[in-house]
Amino acid sequence: MVGERVRWKAAARIERIDPLGELRHPLRALEHPYMLIDHRDNRVDVVDPRTKSVIEQVNTVAGELTELEAAHFAPLGEAKVAGFVCREWEAEISEADKRQVCITDDGVLLQVRKGDQVLLRATRVRYRKLAASYFEIPANYKAATSGNASPMPFYGSP
Repeated sequence: MVGERVRWKAAARIERIDPLGELRHPLRALEHPYMLIDHRDNRVDVVDPRTKSVIEQVNTVAGELTELEAAHFAPLGEAKVAGFVCREWEAEISEADKRQVCITDDGVLLQVRKGDQVLLRATRVRYRKLAASYFEIPANYKAATSGNASPMPFYGSP
């Protein structure tokens, strides 16, 4: 399992993913690259505070969200994940690929399973207003090519 912190600017469908290191070492948050995923514009920005650079690319890590948008859903029941009640659904992505997802009534994806294998699970959920700066690239950051980027850990959905 890979740990990460995911924050959403829900109305704009922008997701920010920070590595587990930020969770373990909050004072070192500025040392870690993070991703801004724009699900409307199908774009990913890899932002690296260490080099003050950003790599822009087509959204290649939408993972679960893109697959689930096109799935057919059948209700399974209710569950509790991360302290929240969610509705379980079987999501048929294709005849050979089915997932069980648990989504809150307000649309928060809390868990994704494929059979007995958990692919994604929220461990904590908090609702609060976040500063717009969490979802913006700092003005003084320069574009970098992927060859000049700092190595990044694995991010995003399975």
